[in-house]
Amino acid sequence: SVVVASTRTWRLRELNYVDGKGVERQCEMLEANVQDPAGDAISVTVCAVRRTRTGPREFLLVRRFHPPLGGFSIDLPEGVVGDSRSVADAAVKILRETSGYTGKVMLAGSPPLCIAPAVSALSTQTVLVEVDPRAPGNSNPRPVSDEVETIWVPLDQLQRELDSQVSGGCAVSHAVWSFSVGLHIGHVEARRSRGLPGALLCLALSVVDQLK
Repeated sequence: SVVVASTRTWRLRELNYVDGKGVERQCEMLEANVQDPAGDAISVTVCAVRRTRTGPREFLLVRRFHPPLGGFSIDLPEGVVGDSRSVADAAVKILRETSGYTGKVMLAGSPPLCIAPAVSALSTQTVLVEVDPRAPGNSNPRPVSDEVETIWVPLDQLQRELDSQVSGGCAVSHAVWSFSVGLHIGHVEARRSRGLPGALLCLALSVVDQLK
């Protein structure tokens, strides 16, 4: 492979490969100029849920301006591992900088998840973090970053919020939309699974119960 162009942040590489039928082909791919020596994902995506006294938990969205889009998009909080000791530590740090809240990691260590495999090998790892507003330090949250707007949305109103943002001209990331679709499927299947044996029912409801 050959690097055909490079900037401070990105490299454009021309890649030669052999497809599944044994045919030699060529494609172009993007690489980040910052690489993780361990070969792991250098990006961390945070799924944050906040407890409420009544009603469903709330889900954290961020709204930010992206020059390539020429407008705003709805995303999940993201960042890099950087000098954090682990992906979980990085997620807690990203949450604090984005929303001002501290949180507890509920599910960490997803495998590296591809972001745009057609054009890049870049990946991210997703971490589920729960926020308790009554926890010390969460009474008066102050975000470190002023480049993003944080939006806490009740889980049962997530799709409605996304539809509203799209109607207002805002783009939505595939990760956020996919999460909303998965949440909907989980609720539908939970209603349909009431007659299943206990063990299978628990399996079907496990993800939904984490987010209630």
